[in-house]
Amino acid sequence: SDDVLNFITKDLLSAANPNNSLGDKVTVRDVLDQVESKIDQVRDKETQATIHVTVGIIYRKLGHFQTSESHLLKALNLHDDLYPNSRKESLEIIEELASVYRDEGQFNEAAKLMREVVSILEQDGNINIDLLTSMTKLVLVLRWSGEIIEAESIINKAYTISIDLGKEIEREELKSEDLLDKDELQKIK
Repeated sequence: SDDVLNFITKDLLSAANPNNSLGDKVTVRDVLDQVESKIDQVRDKETQATIHVTVGIIYRKLGHFQTSESHLLKALNLHDDLYPNSRKESLEIIEELASVYRDEGQFNEAAKLMREVVSILEQDGNINIDLLTSMTKLVLVLRWSGEIIEAESIINKAYTISIDLGKEIEREELKSEDLLDKDELQKIK
């Protein structure tokens, strides 16, 4: 969207300008910290949510989980206001928030959110790579939280889906962290 592009060029990149108060050695964290307060000034709520998600993902990858969580929760709240009757529009946000909790070791919270994602995708009725990826993520957090029986049940469903998608994935592979990425699942013949 034009609003996102304007925000990136005007606010985000200008924060990295060496002529600003940050000097000539600017880190990603410096730039994010500079623009953080400007996100809520964006008028379009959808654009605001998109920026919060992007910033939240970057903070998570930098290991700043509380800040990441804050941005993702803001994005989720904006989506809840924009789409009060559907969580389907918020799947990416919910899944990213689950990743924050997973990375923090809060496996029960991560599992709760991933169950919601899988449930929404299953209700949609489309058996696709997104459902398989989300099930794989759910399996891992269930295993890490000690919920082995539920994890095995999801593995069996995921195995069947993998066959339906023509990507027969061994049950042991469905427990692998390597399959957390949709691109990795797509590579399997």
